[in-house]
Amino acid sequence: MKTVAPKLISVSASLTLLLLALGWVHPATTAEDRSNNSPVHIARLSHQADDGPAIITDLHQEYPQSFPILVAMWVNNPGDTPILFPDLASRPHLVRFELRSSSGRHQFRSTTPPEQDKDLTWTIEPRGTRQLIMEIPGSSRLEPGSYQLSIHIQCQGKTYDLPTHDLRITPARPVSADFLADTPLAPEEGWLLPWTYGTGNRVDLALLSVSHPRTDIIDYSYYLASIPRGVSPLLSYSRTREKGNRHVYWMDGSVLYSLRLSGYTVDPRLRRVELPYPSWEPIARGITDSQGSLDLPIWIASPGGNGGEVRVLRVDQKGDTDLRRVVNLDDEPKAVSTVDSAARLRLLLIGEDAADIYTLDPQRDLPASGTRLYTIVEHPPVPAQAEATSTSQDLPRDTPPNDNPPQDGNDSMDQPAASTTEQAVTKMWAQSPSGACFALKPEQRDSSGGLAIFTWTLSRYGNSISAAWYSLEGRLIQEIPVMALPAFSRVHAVFPPGPQGMSLLVETPNDGFQLRSALGQAPLDLEPPGSFDRVRLDPDGIPVMMELSDRQGVTIRHLEQR
Repeated sequence: MKTVAPKLISVSASLTLLLLALGWVHPATTAEDRSNNSPVHIARLSHQADDGPAIITDLHQEYPQSFPILVAMWVNNPGDTPILFPDLASRPHLVRFELRSSSGRHQFRSTTPPEQDKDLTWTIEPRGTRQLIMEIPGSSRLEPGSYQLSIHIQCQGKTYDLPTHDLRITPARPVSADFLADTPLAPEEGWLLPWTYGTGNRVDLALLSVSHPRTDIIDYSYYLASIPRGVSPLLSYSRTREKGNRHVYWMDGSVLYSLRLSGYTVDPRLRRVELPYPSWEPIARGITDSQGSLDLPIWIASPGGNGGEVRVLRVDQKGDTDLRRVVNLDDEPKAVSTVDSAARLRLLLIGEDAADIYTLDPQRDLPASGTRLYTIVEHPPVPAQAEATSTSQDLPRDTPPNDNPPQDGNDSMDQPAASTTEQAVTKMWAQSPSGACFALKPEQRDSSGGLAIFTWTLSRYGNSISAAWYSLEGRLIQEIPVMALPAFSRVHAVFPPGPQGMSLLVETPNDGFQLRSALGQAPLDLEPPGSFDRVRLDPDGIPVMMELSDRQGVTIRHLEQR
């Protein structure tokens, strides 16, 4: 097992200048938006030349310490003929940021001009716009306090001076974070992580971009909105190539609120949804589909208390809602969701004795299609070919062993029933007898890679674990060799196969926490003990933990392996 020394990695490092070429984004918040209780509080500063472009920037009044100040900038052509404007993405030195602190310190900040300016320009068509996001150089090192910011842009012998803006730098004071955001996606593609910071009844919501858990990768925090303290914002999933098209949403009591993201900016219109049911709750992470709607799997409990129904709540871009039926069940399931390359919602429903996968097509109003993955019986199941159905009715949940014939000639054997004591020990130390998740399967010689379903099952005595890969259609792809476990171990997390094969975060009464894989086991210094839910593996298979930091917002810590 590879040994790594403990280290802290701040995700607030700063580049000299950040330039992101973005596509269309929603316009800046207007006074009308704010008067309608929009949670997005941004100052819209502009300069309109007599015979040239309109330059617009978006700033807010407070920025967390140790994070760079990012300035969104739009250059708009309001006229009827094309205009030329300096290509600020290639010539960032033409933008100068002037800062005056409350103590009287005066400074200019800009990038160093190149030895030879290539004089590149944009051609902006009538009523067209170019947009970019720029970082104020060195702003992550500004001390807490009040500042006045002025922005000056050089353009063909002219200077565009934007209005002065008052801002404050304050300690981050983190409150919460969605540490499990982007779990099904490949770690090397980067993580997006919503977090909240501030004090009082309302806190600021920001989106943290974590490119890679390494010291040489630059990350940023983008302000999104001000929201009530005490809610838990979550980030929706989307197709990998549409990661900038997402939703941040949260529940406040029985009311759902959501904001739509486009790139690193946010639509200021807050969606609010109430449903006419006495009891309902989200059971899986929401999905942003290809049409820009939020699809959220929910559980609606029966008024009589006997079971309930799984549905998918859809909130479109206009705020209109729709409920699509999935299945009626006797008990509320554990659910996991994701979206495939065709933007179809895939929903895993995991019960005490079985796991099913359902598929919903957002572009076609068809019933949910359900498939049985496996059924847990008296003995650990041998993964079998799934049974498919094309209805949204209940799938059978009492399939006998003979209805799931083993594959590849592996005969299942009847096992004696466990004693009451054995069952109690298993329930005590096994967090769950089985589980399933969506993950990226590595490509191998005998099977292709890609998004698939990873399933695992503990043995009846809790002394071994078996696992398998299934396709998104419920077809068995690959069985993974059984892994032995220490006596009385408790499995806190199961990580899909990576560089070291399948890895487990295990706790034992005598040895504490361990990371176990096919290559062996290594004790972990995991503090605090209950924080295992924030542990991940980096692309090299090394365990890391995401934590809140009073000064830096969020940090990533490599766990020491003794």
